[in-house]
Amino acid sequence: MFGSKYIKYLSDKTKNESFIDRLKIKFRPLIFPIELLLRQVNSGDTIFDIGSGSGQFALLAVHFKKVKEVYGVEIKQQLVLNANNLFKQHAKDVNYKFFQYDGGNLPKEINSATKIFLNDVLHHIPTTNQVAFLENIYNQMDANAVFILKDIDASSFYVYFNKLHDLIFAGEIGKELKFSDAIEILERIGFQILDTNRKNIAVYPHYTIICKKK
Repeated sequence: MFGSKYIKYLSDKTKNESFIDRLKIKFRPLIFPIELLLRQVNSGDTIFDIGSGSGQFALLAVHFKKVKEVYGVEIKQQLVLNANNLFKQHAKDVNYKFFQYDGGNLPKEINSATKIFLNDVLHHIPTTNQVAFLENIYNQMDANAVFILKDIDASSFYVYFNKLHDLIFAGEIGKELKFSDAIEILERIGFQILDTNRKNIAVYPHYTIICKKK
């Protein structure tokens, strides 16, 4: 089954997570384009994961793509603790650190990243702040780094399934952008679009935009 190897790898490494987090770990690889995202990673990369959760995506990149340096940020302190503990136990040969994000400037470690991921985070940011948030990433990232934006397409009817998902698991309604609007915003900020992908998995309309500074 698609995603099953990722579930198998993570399942015995996250036994101390909450019930809701264990559900996310179990089912997310089945409804998330994880293969596409991991294909953007090379063994020599330094990853910076914005909205890193409990560190599962970053750990998959370490295990399956053999990256040696990982940084991440998350708003909730408990998730930061989870991620640091996960890496302490299962990624001992990797340089890593997960930070609690205060909503302002991102940690300076973003400057050393070769691949920066924003996976299903943008639609959790208030609409009025989304452009400024993307601008901040652009301004802080290295000129040679690649930025990968993965989010949910508001132009699809299936977006309502994601809104229901977020209401159940996050207690909020998402502020999703249309794929075309996300492209326009990124280009206006100064990004060069390298590649894009749109794919429905189950009832979730994903888009992925891979870009870098012009």
